[in-house]
Amino acid sequence: MARGVCLDLLWVTALTLIVGCGQGGGPTTYATSGTVTFDGKPVEGAQVTFMAPGAPRAAVATTDAQGKYRLTTFKPSDGAVAGTHAVTIAKTETNAQAMSAAKPDAAYGQAMKQAASGKKQPSQAGGIPGKYSDPKLGGLQANVTKEGPNQFDFDLKP
Repeated sequence: MARGVCLDLLWVTALTLIVGCGQGGGPTTYATSGTVTFDGKPVEGAQVTFMAPGAPRAAVATTDAQGKYRLTTFKPSDGAVAGTHAVTIAKTETNAQAMSAAKPDAAYGQAMKQAASGKKQPSQAGGIPGKYSDPKLGGLQANVTKEGPNQFDFDLKP
């Protein structure tokens, strides 16, 4: 009998958590968007990430052909939580060959040399300098506010 009560209690708890999570009880987000350019030209396919200290999760977006983005934290295009965010922008090469120890090439050798040195250096990918993928090196910030307009454009430089 006690086992049945425990199972019933477990089901009630699980259902409460499921229903409670669907109610959107997280922090308020504010529509946040902008444009990413590199030397004045739109950057397509870049991953934009806003990270605020203490926020439950980062806000992310991918730029379109015009370099435009709209951030998502909990629901599509809901924006970011209020606060000062460290911003990273990164783009990976989609057509790059995979490195292989069985068929080492120059890129493989360079990666191994860098790994052996113990120093992590951001690399350039997709035409964007790797420093922008590191919040400490890129130096990009955005202050999302309740009042808005929360439009943040970034023109990246070499």
